[in-house]
Amino acid sequence: MRSYKAGKNIEAYKFVKLVDNLETATSSTDKIIGISDTVNTLADDVIDVFTVGEIAEIEAGGAFEAGDALTSDENGKAVVATATDNIGAIALEPATADGEIVKARVVLQRVIA
Repeated sequence: MRSYKAGKNIEAYKFVKLVDNLETATSSTDKIIGISDTVNTLADDVIDVFTVGEIAEIEAGGAFEAGDALTSDENGKAVVATATDNIGAIALEPATADGEIVKARVVLQRVIA
C-alpha cells in the first residue's frame, strides 16, 4: 500500500490514476495506478492506495466473473476490460450487480498504441 495526496474527492473502493495528484479513474484508457482504500477521502487529504500485486476490495460497475480482467468505468468502478483497455485488476470474486464490493488483485497492464 502506498499513500498519495488526493487532488479531488475520492470515494473508497475505486480505481485511481495520477494526474498532478491522485484522482478517480474515469475511463478504460486511463493509466490506472491502483485501487483506493476503504475510506472516502477529501481533496488535499492523504489517501492509501493498493498497488501492484496487492489484494483489495473494489466496487463493481456491473456483473463479471472471477478471473476477468478489469478496467475502470466513468466512476472508477470495475468493469470487464476489452482488448483496447488498460487493465487495473483481476477479479478474485464474481460480481452480480453494479455497486457490489468484491476482491481483486491489482495488476497494471497498459495498451501501447
